[in-house]
Amino acid sequence: FHRVHPNWKATRVPSGRLACSDPNLMAIPIRSERGNEIRRGFVPEPGFAFVGVDLSQIEMRVLAHLSKDPNLIKLFQEGRDFHTATASQMWKLPFSEIEADHKAKGGSSMRSSGKNVSFGIVYGVTARGLQAQVKSKTHQEWSEEKCQQMIDMWLGEAYPYVKYYMERMKHTARRDGFVRTLTGRRRYLPGVHSTIPRLRAEAERQAINHPVQGTASEVIKIAMRNIWNDALPMLWESGIQVRPVLQVHDELIFETQADAAEEVAAIV
Repeated sequence: FHRVHPNWKATRVPSGRLACSDPNLMAIPIRSERGNEIRRGFVPEPGFAFVGVDLSQIEMRVLAHLSKDPNLIKLFQEGRDFHTATASQMWKLPFSEIEADHKAKGGSSMRSSGKNVSFGIVYGVTARGLQAQVKSKTHQEWSEEKCQQMIDMWLGEAYPYVKYYMERMKHTARRDGFVRTLTGRRRYLPGVHSTIPRLRAEAERQAINHPVQGTASEVIKIAMRNIWNDALPMLWESGIQVRPVLQVHDELIFETQADAAEEVAAIV
């Protein structure tokens, strides 16, 4: 069989995420017709199937834990979809309408624009940056003024404790010279003391981002270890053929015999 064997880099990304090259299988496009055609080129062996299992909104759950924002925590405790809730607040529409729109439009829906706003804000996006992001990912034309309103609404009305968390991380970076993830992975940020505004802003963005993204990458690494030690030996012993083939940030992909795909997904 003609297999793709990319290069994996375990120490390339400061947050602890894995990196992949030649080709980068973490960045196979999906939002375009050509992207979907490229994806269709990845097929399992005959009689086998790919099983994808992902952590649900893991970075936002980590943010809820780190920021202790009551609105964010309540969303997850109630089992709500975070991006749908954000879109509902942005567009002042009920959940049912946001969900129906997402089902109809997929990647260019109101929920997708809510997702862009949420991730953009957590990673320190400016109004202009958000404008470009929304246009490229959802093909919607937003004015810079509207983008700023969305950022202000998100941090002011929706999740105010997240703003305190962001300011706290900037202060920690200036005081200690580094920030850390939940399990203690440090990222040193000398740029917070730079006299060049662009470098200082970038270091502050990384101070906010690292504890969230780094902790999320640690959660999936712990999960991978548990699967390798506990789930896979149990499956192999029962005669099921299954092998891990790929990690894409918060998702794990396995190749398994087709008749056991649902069982493998449930156990993983």
